[in-house]
Amino acid sequence: MEELPKVIRDVSDKDLWKLRAQGRQDLVKYARQRLVHQYQLLAADPEAVSTIRQALDPQILTLGFARRFTGVGR
Repeated sequence: MEELPKVIRDVSDKDLWKLRAQGRQDLVKYARQRLVHQYQLLAADPEAVSTIRQALDPQILTLGFARRFTGVGR
């Protein structure tokens, strides 16, 4: 375990940036697939489904949030 911090420090900035970019690409791809699936379940017209396939640009900052609901009376 003591070697892990050294290994992390030795990763180049270029490799970290590539990893970050790939993660962003993967997230956008996943989100697009989910949106297309939801639109298809709602029987959206093919033009709307085609448009949604281009949603979310991985080159533009996208902020989101989620709410978590807990049980009442806890």
